[in-house]
Amino acid sequence: MPLRDMMNDTVRLIKADGRRFDNIQAHVQSNMIFTADAHIPIEEGDTFERDLQSGVTEKYRVTNAGFYAAGNGIPAHYQSRVEKITRLDNPRHQQSHLIPANVQIHISDSTIGILNPGEITNVQSLTVNVSSLAESGNAEVANALKHLTEAVAASQELTTEQRAEALDWLEELSKQANLSKEKRLKPASLRAVAMALASACSAAGGLSTVWNTWGSVIKAFFRF
Repeated sequence: MPLRDMMNDTVRLIKADGRRFDNIQAHVQSNMIFTADAHIPIEEGDTFERDLQSGVTEKYRVTNAGFYAAGNGIPAHYQSRVEKITRLDNPRHQQSHLIPANVQIHISDSTIGILNPGEITNVQSLTVNVSSLAESGNAEVANALKHLTEAVAASQELTTEQRAEALDWLEELSKQANLSKEKRLKPASLRAVAMALASACSAAGGLSTVWNTWGSVIKAFFRF
């Protein structure tokens, strides 16, 4: 999924000097905001605002601008670290919004160099999906998908075609994991995707060990 297609939120940026940028397409998480417009000058100390349908306006202070230059098929963008500063009066509400541990996929520059544009797009989508899972309290399956993605992307035992297919399956599992149970694929279809991934990993000695470690977590999450 292209980076811009993941931007399903609209925010505005209020600069520390008072300047304002409206209608910015973004992907908002509790401690990170992704934006694809590299021309907007995001800096530490700026504030993002998001208007909710309830009429509430959420505010996030930028603690790390997180600019990423274009390269290897990935357009320039921001992954801004933020701190939510919206005033929450209800202590129970505060408790429910505690920021969980963040889970990030780490792909080395040497690995990025061997991935084709489609695989890079898959990794981009997986990065957002895995982080969203962790943010929603599903850190265990997020970690499982993270470790499998890193291992598949770096594997030298898979052919280019096998690696591309495995990343496709991982992206699909990460997307399904972020959906409510009612909106997911049928259990049989999910099981087929997971088994295809397991088969690909079993054919590569090093990946077999990774699947044996994390595959059970994925199966337990989807309950098959």
